[in-house]
Amino acid sequence: MVVVLKHFFLLIGVIPVLFIFTIPSVQAIKFAAQKETLEGIESIYVQINIDQPLKNFGVTEEKIKTEVMHKLQEIGIRVLPKMVRKISGSSMKGNLFVSYNLNELHQIPFFALHVELALLRPVYLHTNKKVPWLVTTWTGKHLAIINREKLQENTDRITRKLVGEFLNDYMTVNPVTFLPQTQDTYVYNSQGTVRHHKYTGRVEKLTNGEWQEIAPSIQ
Repeated sequence: MVVVLKHFFLLIGVIPVLFIFTIPSVQAIKFAAQKETLEGIESIYVQINIDQPLKNFGVTEEKIKTEVMHKLQEIGIRVLPKMVRKISGSSMKGNLFVSYNLNELHQIPFFALHVELALLRPVYLHTNKKVPWLVTTWTGKHLAIINREKLQENTDRITRKLVGEFLNDYMTVNPVTFLPQTQDTYVYNSQGTVRHHKYTGRVEKLTNGEWQEIAPSIQ
């Protein structure tokens, strides 16, 4: 009887934790004014860091990096081949790091997944303008409690959500005034959040980093 009650109270103690983290399953931590730091950025280097426990479930850095790079290029951001460590001329550049950490919860059959997306840019300190420092100017963090079966699915969902929040902030302070080479059949609104396909008539709206159709094309 004592053992049964012990497990009962243990379960009662766990339920609120699962509720907090799963509805919604992830909470983002953002600085209120950090979107302004994205103004004028033209080029970004992308680096994905996944710890070994998550790699063991088949989540790969190559796949995530390809998807993140594609999202950046969709709105005209140039992807750089090397990390930006110096300030060169008037070019506005940054480094986008997406890091993943997975920990198994031993008392319950779930995992704690922590994902952080951070933009680091080289800046000069006011007291020393000779040596640039890499400083985090934008960050989003998510912590989720998920089961083994939903691990890959939730990893992809969290990544899309964080990248979407980053791109939404970017588009807010960087209205599209040009047509990216891969999107030259589209006409954008002044905020870069709605685009119109010149040939089919399809209209799409940028929502959480995804282009969603709001008016059908003419067939």
